Amino acid sequence: MQMAMEKSQLQSWEKVLKTLGSATAEEVKRMMDEINTDGDGFISFEEFTEFA
Repeated sequence: MQMAMEKSQLQSWEKVLKTLGSATAEEVKRMMDEINTDGDGFISFEEFTEFA
């Protein structure tokens, strides 16, 4: 079964992390830049698993 959501956008991560109070907008951008290795503006499942 294919995952329903394979890619996550910066806005999604930023909203979750800010709601949890665990990261600023700048920190989220820095994490996104680090995890999003292909530079397409999304975190693919592969990029996420490599990061985690």
